[in-house]
Formats: sequence, structure tokens, C-alpha cells
Amino acid sequence: MFKEKDTNDDGNLNSEEFEQCLQLVGFYPTTEDIEFLKKHFDTNGDGVIQIEELLQNIHIINEHSLHKDEFMDAFKKFDTNNDGYIRLAEMLKILTINSFMSVEDARGLLSQLVKDHDQNGDGKFSYAEFVEVLMTEGKTSEDLIAHGEADK
Repeated sequence: MFKEKDTNDDGNLNSEEFEQCLQLVGFYPTTEDIEFLKKHFDTNGDGVIQIEELLQNIHIINEHSLHKDEFMDAFKKFDTNNDGYIRLAEMLKILTINSFMSVEDARGLLSQLVKDHDQNGDGKFSYAEFVEVLMTEGKTSEDLIAHGEADK
């Protein structure tokens, strides 16, 4: 299905081809969405989306299409240094603010989240990994935003 949108058959999707693929699954992205998704789902860092990267992340892209404003707001609140990743120290700070969790419990939770969801083992959460946490841990973005706003 996606391969037929790769008009030059090189395995890479330019912005127009990527948009057409997303439309096939019912997501009609804006130009901003396309750039955001390319930035966060280009897992090999070569600047383009391969069909394989799209296939690996289609479930996350689908969730993003349904809840993008909520997810992006929550991600930005946790990403306090605005580097495009949620580092463990950032999440630890949010989880322990106002004694929501003890430092020991928060570290235990983070250790488990890293084990379960840090797909590339870099010790931080990309946007895709963050959405995966929300999807599999049963967390809502409202819960996370509430914790993030406690930090303000």
C-alpha cells in the first residue's frame, strides 16, 4: 500500500509521498504535522522517512493523529530544556514535585519505563517513545500535563 506512493521506488518518502501515505490511513496532516513527524520518526537520522520507518511507527502516528495537541503539550511540558527529548532527570523532577512520588519510587518507575520503552537505549525518551509510554502504560496526557503544571 505505501510502496505504491514511493513514486521513484527508492524506499524513501519525500514530504508529498509521506503525506499521501498518511492520508491512506485517514490522517490529513498539515505542513507543520509533516515536518514534526519527519523530525521525530526519522529513526536513522538521515533526514528522510523510509517506508520501513513509517511501518514501524504507524501505530504511534495513528495515536498522534487522534491526540496530537494533547500529546505534544504534555511532551513539551516534560521536555524542559526543549531539546526534543525527555531526559530522565526531567521526568524525575516532574514525578517528585510536591511529593507526588518518592525519589526512590520515581527512579524505580523510570527504570522500568526505560527498560520497556527506550527502544534505542539512549537513556531518554523521544516523542515516539513517549507516545508509546502513554499507549501502553494507560496514562493520559491530562495526567502528565497536570504533573507538568505542578512544576510551574
